[in-house]
Amino acid sequence: GKQIAAALALGADGVNCGTRFCATQECNWPSSFKQRMVEASELDTVLMLRRLQNTCRVFRNKVAVEVEEIESKAGDDFDFGMVVQLVNGKRGREA
Repeated sequence: GKQIAAALALGADGVNCGTRFCATQECNWPSSFKQRMVEASELDTVLMLRRLQNTCRVFRNKVAVEVEEIESKAGDDFDFGMVVQLVNGKRGREA
């Protein structure tokens, strides 16, 4: 709450709370996932798509690390098409 209030006091029009509200009792996500969210630190996550100015923080896993490596190696030549097959959600929907 304090960080949101500070951002608004400094003139922000809003703040991005990400998935923080998904850890609440009201959310119907599995308790095991919510507990993992609460216990995780930034070291358990990867920031992806930074070069596209569309940064997202995800749990560190094989796919997230692969995306991070592709983005890092491509540098300024990074394009979403290089990772779309990894981040489009198709694999998860088929699982």
